[in-house]
Amino acid sequence: MAENPAEQSRDIIQQELDASGIRLLVRRYKLERFYRRICDIEVILAMILLGASVSIIFIAAVMRTAGHPIRWGNDLALMLFAWSTFISADIVFRIKRHVVVDILTSKLPGFLQKICEILVHAIIIFSIGFLFYYGMRSVIASRARVFQAIPWLSYSFVSASLPCSMIMMMINELRHLYYRYILHTDLKDEM
Repeated sequence: MAENPAEQSRDIIQQELDASGIRLLVRRYKLERFYRRICDIEVILAMILLGASVSIIFIAAVMRTAGHPIRWGNDLALMLFAWSTFISADIVFRIKRHVVVDILTSKLPGFLQKICEILVHAIIIFSIGFLFYYGMRSVIASRARVFQAIPWLSYSFVSASLPCSMIMMMINELRHLYYRYILHTDLKDEM
């Protein structure tokens, strides 16, 4: 027995919605995988930069003791350390292992805790935007400044570590807000 046209069109619409929902889930899964790869690269990069910074300082100290100083060692180590620091700050921010002081808010009623939480997220977003803006101004202002021992390398490469880190922190904060307030789930500790 044939279904009536209204039921047929409703079934077709439901099938299309199911198919688009699956496509949306596939897109979200692919985006999540891409994000995880970026996070993995970020962790590896932070370790490499910190290790390289320490190694350069050590080698420069040994060479200076041996009577053959490496003039560019400290400048390069400074640049690598700045990048390592800001990338690591983003990693700590992403996995929510930063310092949290909730002595007062934990004693508040639930709705006031929610208001405080939203206020803190607003302050975080404002702070990230503020640091990004002034970090970009620093990059522009220091473009003519060069390292003393590395005249071909602009100091903007050091200054750029702050706005780059702020971009990643903003992505992490918006992602956290999306999961928390749109999907109503908490992100698991992720590395």
